[in-house]
Amino acid sequence: MDLTTYLKYAGSVARTGTLLRAGFSARSIRNAVAAGEMSRLRHGVVALEGAVPDLVAAVLANGLVCCASAAPFHGLWRLHEPERLHLLCAHGQRPAQSSTAAVLCRRSSRCPWPV
Repeated sequence: MDLTTYLKYAGSVARTGTLLRAGFSARSIRNAVAAGEMSRLRHGVVALEGAVPDLVAAVLANGLVCCASAAPFHGLWRLHEPERLHLLCAHGQRPAQSSTAAVLCRRSSRCPWPV
C-alpha cells in the first residue's frame, strides 16, 4: 500500500509518527509533501486535500472526535447537528486554532466511541 492510499484509509489526516509506525519512511513522507500529494498542516501532521475538517481539528488538537460529532463516523443518526465540535482531549486544553469552536471532553467514559 502506498502512502496516499494509507492516508485515505486512515481518514485523510494523520500524525507523521503514525505513518512512521505504519512502516513509511520520513523520506517518503517528505517526498509526498514536496510532490503535492499531501500537505503539511504543521510539524508532525499531514493531510490529503479535502480531508474531513472535524478529523483535521481533532488531530491538530491532539485529540479525538467524540460524542455527537462522532456519530456519523459510526453510522449513527442525529436529531440535530451539534453547534460545536466535540473533542476528547486528555490534556483538557482548547485547541489554539478554534478556542471557542470545540466542546472538550476529558474522560472517555462519557464518550464510548471516539474517532
